[in-house]
Amino acid sequence: MSTANVAAMIDHLVQRYGLDDAGSRGECLRWLQLSEEEAWNRGTWWFKWQESSVAMVSGTSLYSLAAGPSGIDEVRLGDGTVLTLLTRDDYRDVVGADATSGTPKLWCLLEPTLLGVNQFGVWPVPNASGTLKVRHERVSGTLADSASSKSQFPVDWRHLVLLRAEVYASAHAGQQGQYQAFLNQYGEQLVALAEKNERRRQNGRA
Repeated sequence: MSTANVAAMIDHLVQRYGLDDAGSRGECLRWLQLSEEEAWNRGTWWFKWQESSVAMVSGTSLYSLAAGPSGIDEVRLGDGTVLTLLTRDDYRDVVGADATSGTPKLWCLLEPTLLGVNQFGVWPVPNASGTLKVRHERVSGTLADSASSKSQFPVDWRHLVLLRAEVYASAHAGQQGQYQAFLNQYGEQLVALAEKNERRRQNGRA
């Protein structure tokens, strides 16, 4: 059972369940996409987070960043100084119409745009250009039936995605025993990987 790429996982499902009718690969891809998204959203996995650089512009306090559902976790200046997070209400109280300029010390995650783009504000209003380092959640990607398309899970975690897809496939094939077995395995793996994820976090590696 190969999880090296999406095409290989589809091959596995097609062969295992004898899915040779037209549209089978498309259906397998749909199961894998659903499985990827479900597993992605089931935990605060360490690999979901990444750091991006945002250009800080003098005189500009509002910035945007396309990020995942949980948005932005931390904002730092280019020299590593961590800005203090404020709630939206506190940010409005502190900032209000105050256009004080200087080196930013505070930040706030604001309402996302209608297109889902995360916005954040910093204060005081920057009085110089620079770089903001933003730690944010990655967006779960779109899979394709291709050897170049890969799950965003680490290689040794991708079996979780395939296990969930096996639940869909066995249900489609009417294999009730297999369906229940895969569902149980998926649940067990979720627990095991959540524990592994927590150990990593406690060791300061998240």
